[in-house]
Amino acid sequence: MSEQDFRIFQNVIQVIGVFLYAGCFSYFHFFFILREKKGTHKILKLSVVFMLYLFVFLTEMLLPVSVAGIVKRLFLLLIMAGFSGFLEIDIKFEILLTILYFTCQSLSLLMLESIQYIMNESLVQNQTDVAAIFYRAAVVITVTMILQILLCLFLLSVLAGCFACKNLRGIFRFLTGKEGNGDISINQFSVGELFYLALIPLSGIVFVMVILRLSLVIKGKQVFQMYESYPVLRWVIPLLSLMIYIGTIVSVRLWQNMRWLQEERGSLFIKNQQIFLMEERLHETERFYDGIRQMKHEMKNHLTNIKGLSVSGNYEELDRYISRMDESMDRLALSVHTGNTVTDVIISDKKRTAERKEIRFEAEFVYPSNENEGEKNRLGYDAYDIGIILNNLLENAIEACEKQETGEKYIFLCGKQKRRFFVIEVRNSFEGELLPERGTGLPASTKKGESGMHGIGLKNVKKEAEKYFGNLEIHVDGKECRAVVMLQERRE
Repeated sequence: MSEQDFRIFQNVIQVIGVFLYAGCFSYFHFFFILREKKGTHKILKLSVVFMLYLFVFLTEMLLPVSVAGIVKRLFLLLIMAGFSGFLEIDIKFEILLTILYFTCQSLSLLMLESIQYIMNESLVQNQTDVAAIFYRAAVVITVTMILQILLCLFLLSVLAGCFACKNLRGIFRFLTGKEGNGDISINQFSVGELFYLALIPLSGIVFVMVILRLSLVIKGKQVFQMYESYPVLRWVIPLLSLMIYIGTIVSVRLWQNMRWLQEERGSLFIKNQQIFLMEERLHETERFYDGIRQMKHEMKNHLTNIKGLSVSGNYEELDRYISRMDESMDRLALSVHTGNTVTDVIISDKKRTAERKEIRFEAEFVYPSNENEGEKNRLGYDAYDIGIILNNLLENAIEACEKQETGEKYIFLCGKQKRRFFVIEVRNSFEGELLPERGTGLPASTKKGESGMHGIGLKNVKKEAEKYFGNLEIHVDGKECRAVVMLQERRE
């Protein structure tokens, strides 16, 4: 191989390397871009990521201008931040992904720098034939680049596994394709989390830049090679690079464990909140039946008083007495009858609350039966589970109506069973818009009141629906919000 051929080979291998690293960059994003139903949108987004990388790193080859590596990386970082909306990834998390990618790329390069030096020392330096020198140098470059790409892919895969799995066994199963579906959801990401997670990776990038700058220093006619002057660094530097990568892994694991702990605490808080609300409903039911028993006990006295007023001919007082009895009985009466005591109390209570707030409330709810078509091996529906669903949906509907400033306020509840399926639908008047939370599809929390649905408890509704192999869907159509829960009767 001649010198000219070697220079051509270097240019070609450089272009190939850019394409391969663009593939690595897209591969890393593969785990964090959520897949659509048919997968076409994900392929399009990954193609855009691939082309953006090529655009940034092939520009220098097409234009007669030299651009420093750090400048190209910053440029790609800015471009990826700009395209984060298209990729449906939080902009701060997209910045972190790009930093983590460059960290793995740089560390894989530095880890194999010693191997490349050793291969050059054993295969190239002892040769006297020029053609053989260029040929063996080309072989060393090719082998090193292949190893760097493979190592980079491995480092990226482990990082993605750290975001997806809770333990080392899960990461191993993730790497072997036995766990995970390729979609890692990050719903919210703060600036503080970005600084925490990016600190070690950025330090690693700076470390690699400094080492590569010092590995070959030319002073006048003298060439200073770091690995030749200090042979121990052939093993120390790869070890330091590995330690930086392990530090990055540890920081990601700590952050991920913290997020899982927060989610579990939030889920526990919501569950306790639901239990508290259901206990209140049960107390209301007990008070209702206590009132009925008390009324039954006092009915004999009421009949004696009515008989006395009738015999005495005091009909005006008799009318007032009967009116007061009617008012007392109305307070005890349930306005909605569904076929189940728990749902009767919940819906009647929400109806009274809505009417008190001048919200029109209509209900066509029939509690589902546990048996269907003569089959006896069904577990049916638990009134406690359905009570949680009704309580949350109606509470959110009332809150949405309260925030409505114009137009008629109304809530319509429907619950119907068709064979093994039971559908609960809540429609209510609505103003504003629902901002979906990434990864769940549910409305994001609106504690400041921007949209009219808090989203608190909706995850619990979805969880209860999933117990019955069902789902929760929420849509806004014009001035109306529609929440639909579909349940499927369980079998033993």
